[in-house]
Amino acid sequence: MKKILILTLFLIASCDINPKAQNPAAAAAKSKNQANFHFSNASNYLRNNQYAKAAESFSKVLELDPERKEVYPQRALAYFYMGEYAKSGMDIEKAMQDSPDSAPLYSLRAKIFINMGNYGGAQQDLAKALKLNPNDDTAHTAVAELFIRSKKYEKALSALEKALKINPTDYSANLAAAKAYYALLDYDNAIKYFEKAAEFNPKNPEPHIYLG
Repeated sequence: MKKILILTLFLIASCDINPKAQNPAAAAAKSKNQANFHFSNASNYLRNNQYAKAAESFSKVLELDPERKEVYPQRALAYFYMGEYAKSGMDIEKAMQDSPDSAPLYSLRAKIFINMGNYGGAQQDLAKALKLNPNDDTAHTAVAELFIRSKKYEKALSALEKALKINPTDYSANLAAAKAYYALLDYDNAIKYFEKAAEFNPKNPEPHIYLG
């Protein structure tokens, strides 16, 4: 009788120690719910320019759900704004495996190349992005950034005109336009676009540096 009681207690304890083994469906559902929670947090962090927190939360999503492929382009964006260009590029490569014809991915990788000084790679990716989607405002803005770096400000403004026609409230395009006008000593238009950039992304301090 004593042996039977001990065996029964052992079996009960075994069930308590490893509940996931007894109910894998419940464990999977719990992991999915946790992944959804972290994904929601990460998206909010990204919208509020809290890029380090966004990247951390997106990473937690992948730990819980490695098949959550939509995480990669968003974490790539967070890494990009953190200046972690190598990590951003790695996530873009993973995202491209699932979406090889995504114009936004080519545009983002082009911006990484620009910041890393690989202008040839940037030009190739921008040509690909605009072939896939001629109305990709991010690509037009990145083209303008290339022109600004080579001090071809009029050509930059021509590219930015296309970008702003597609998306007038884009922060990056308005900021780039402001910088191009500033370089051309057209201060009235520079102030106009710095003010727009500040309006569309009030948490970013860069436009305010120029506005004083």
